[in-house]
Amino acid sequence: MEHATLMLATSQLGITVAPVQGAPAVPIAGAGVDVSFDDGLTWTAAGLTARGGGRFDAAFTAPAGSFVSTRVHAADAAGNRIVQTVIRAFTVTGAPAVRPAGGTGRAG
Repeated sequence: MEHATLMLATSQLGITVAPVQGAPAVPIAGAGVDVSFDDGLTWTAAGLTARGGGRFDAAFTAPAGSFVSTRVHAADAAGNRIVQTVIRAFTVTGAPAVRPAGGTGRAG
């Protein structure tokens, strides 16, 4: 069996949630960001920090060299909701996703 080490990269994504232009200003009630590294087959919630004014920072750890898909969801105090999904939104740059870690290539 060959052994491998997964290289990880910490990433941060800033988002801003606001009403559609011309709509009444309603306070944002909540938001969330999910990330996927398999083109949306599975999703993981990113850590989210509110910065005020509808601005948020999402933090997550991704395999280096992977494509990151994002799913952002938000709601306002009036009950309006939005979900926006982007498959392969960006690539995490850095070392290859998997590299040999001294494995022999043999089961044993």
